[in-house]
Amino acid sequence: MQGLLCRPHLRPLAVYLLATAGPSLVLLYLGLQSVQRQRQAIDSLAGCSTAPWLSICSPTFPVAPGN
Repeated sequence: MQGLLCRPHLRPLAVYLLATAGPSLVLLYLGLQSVQRQRQAIDSLAGCSTAPWLSICSPTFPVAPGN
């Protein structure tokens, strides 16, 4: 990187790449984390069909075990 910064005509290119690639990589990482969390939530809710009386599975219509 030292050689790149010694060349004055390449310095703006290096600054531009750091200014655009850095935030882009951070947003990409956060987006991938969000997709992973969403997948975990879907997987955990998919198990609710085996226990429909749990309020977490059907919060609007809780069903009693005997009904």
